[in-house]
Amino acid sequence: MSLPTDTAAPAAKPSQTEKPLLICFAHRRWREDDVRVRELMTRAAHDHRVIVFDDPMTDGAGAGSLEREQAGDDLLVATPHLPPRLADRTANALLRKLLDDLLAETGQPTVIWLMSPPAMAFSSHLTPATRIYDCAEDLAARPNAPATLQLLERRVLGRVDLVFAGTPEMFARQTGRHASVRLAANPQRGDAAAWDETWQAMQNEIQALTNGSRPAVRHTRERILDINLSEAVGA
Repeated sequence: MSLPTDTAAPAAKPSQTEKPLLICFAHRRWREDDVRVRELMTRAAHDHRVIVFDDPMTDGAGAGSLEREQAGDDLLVATPHLPPRLADRTANALLRKLLDDLLAETGQPTVIWLMSPPAMAFSSHLTPATRIYDCAEDLAARPNAPATLQLLERRVLGRVDLVFAGTPEMFARQTGRHASVRLAANPQRGDAAAWDETWQAMQNEIQALTNGSRPAVRHTRERILDINLSEAVGA
């Protein structure tokens, strides 16, 4: 079997003075213009080098390839292209190879921002300082959702440090399933200032986690982010 290929020239390895790396495993492709992925990751790129690792496309050949697009300063979109009709085990092996080759160039991530539970199948070997599950929507309700989605989500919940819920329904669903669940809904206004407020509230939660100011005890009482909740849920 030939090795996966990359459609862009190799990037230089990071220096010690560069910003830490955050890799987002997105639940929707960047080109689909998902507002949550774009707004949050654009803000993340202010103080991180960000890689958005897209949901794979099945239009590739051989061992697959990785398309790269520079979407902004310190914001790289990486889209895997795999052959169609691969068995899950084969697809995940190819995705892991593509991912590892990319990280060999960029350095290892400090933060993993997981929006797609299936990505856990090829990224669980990574060892970031912080893992976040951004549960933006009910992926099980999407057409052609994998039968293993619920199992993969349980694995995700067992590995992550913090869970953000994108809707009140997702917040209710995750209550009791993880020690640290926060409602971080898309702001109703949708303007830059509202997204800045939402992102800052999320960052405050992450900072509290990394500072050790919140005990890591499972099944503790969940609380809602300190933002304008009535606006967030459209009340």
